This record gives sequence, C-alpha cells and structure tokens, in this order.
Amino acid sequence: MQRSRFLLMMAAFGLAAGVLPAADEKKDTTASVIVIEKGGGFAPADAPSGHYRFTVAKDGGWELRHGKDKVKKGKLGADDLKGWIKDIEDGGFKKLKSNPALGAADEQYMEITVRPKAGDKAEKKRIRWEEKLSQTLHKKVVKLTKLEEK
Repeated sequence: MQRSRFLLMMAAFGLAAGVLPAADEKKDTTASVIVIEKGGGFAPADAPSGHYRFTVAKDGGWELRHGKDKVKKGKLGADDLKGWIKDIEDGGFKKLKSNPALGAADEQYMEITVRPKAGDKAEKKRIRWEEKLSQTLHKKVVKLTKLEEK
C-alpha cells in the first residue's frame, strides 16, 4: 500500500512538472512512426536533455517536447526517416527485453515505440539508459534537434 502511494505521488509529480504531457501521449503514439521518450532519474524539469519526448510522424514531421513548455519542430526527409527506423532495428530493438518498471526507482530509461510500416502494430519497449541503442538514439535526437546537453 505504501509503495503504491509513493508511485502515484511520483507519477503526479512528473505530470505536474511537465515531464510527460498526458494529453498528447495517446495521440502521439497512434499517429507516429517513432516515439522516443527519455525519462527517469532526478533531473530538473527545465533541464534540456534530462527528460524529453521526441516523435516522428509518417510524413517525417518531428516534434521534441522538453522542459516545462519547450517544443521544437522540424521535418525529416523520407530517406532520413527510413534511416532512423533502420538504426533502431539494427541496434537490436527486436532482441531487447522491455522492462516497464524502469524509472520507478529513479533510474534513467528510454522508451521507444516504433511502427515501421503503415498498418503495422506499434511495438513499445522501455529499456535501460545504459543500453547502446539508448545512447545511439539520444545522440541522434541531440544532433537533429540541437538539444543542449546538461
């Protein structure tokens, strides 16, 4: 009982701090080809690369939400979008085991949702921040969006 109250409090804190905009979550996941969310750990809500949500739509339009109300937008070309999907697949996405409990103990994680082709079911995995795929995708997000590292 005590643990569930703690988790509920932490979830409410995360939403109140603007870490995960709850209203956008379902919409982004169903309309997007790629959703990358970095979370967990003790990072201030305004830290640029502490927590973020990066989405790419099937038309290549991308959006980065970070900090409290900061949003960046841009567009990937068709070949670039295919490259992102290939990097995720080549990075061992299919072989990695998802652990939905990551983040509960304030450890960093990356949650990746991929829908490679129209009509495919989206596959979502929450993996450790230390995984090579997490690091690779974080570097790609930082480079593309010019997200400041802290």
